[in-house]
Amino acid sequence: MSNSHLLRIFTLITTNDLALGYLAIPFRSDYEIVQKAVSVNDRALKFASADLQNSKQIVLDGVKNCGLAVRFASSELKKDLEIVKISLKTSNGKSFEFWDEYLRNDDEFIRKSELVTVATNQCGNSIRYASIFHRSDIELMTPIIKKNPFLIEHANRISEDMVKVAVSINGLVLRRLADRFINKTVHIAISQNKHAIGHVKD
Repeated sequence: MSNSHLLRIFTLITTNDLALGYLAIPFRSDYEIVQKAVSVNDRALKFASADLQNSKQIVLDGVKNCGLAVRFASSELKKDLEIVKISLKTSNGKSFEFWDEYLRNDDEFIRKSELVTVATNQCGNSIRYASIFHRSDIELMTPIIKKNPFLIEHANRISEDMVKVAVSINGLVLRRLADRFINKTVHIAISQNKHAIGHVKD
């Protein structure tokens, strides 16, 4: 391939995150081309050959640019600790849902690494992809609910104090709660938002 041809391809893939998908298969299997593409566009990895989606260096280059690139990595690399940790940092916690499911539910590993705490501190919505063990952890869930009270619906274990925190921030959370909590916190919810009364059952 001539240098001018290669330069045109580089220009294309660095200005259009879907460009790699329009190239012929040999180009999507070319290490240099794919490496260039993933270093600037997180979706480029989607169009790389299966072999390159399983290349640790290619995937590392992708997640260093944007952690969400991990969603297009091979199943094997979605449980690579170096890759998932970098992806967490460069996606503000949003890559957690794309990790290998076994890794996300490995309570011992997650507890030791504190990755769920890191993920949810950066992106509270990540808690919906955490294991039951973590969603039952009141200490973990409470600060998440303080940031987004509606995430209380993903808690596997709910305390009355958690509910009070949630409705004091947004009274409309009342519609996500079981009757036993509504009766005890309705006055707090209505004080915060008068429209919360619409979610009180007769």
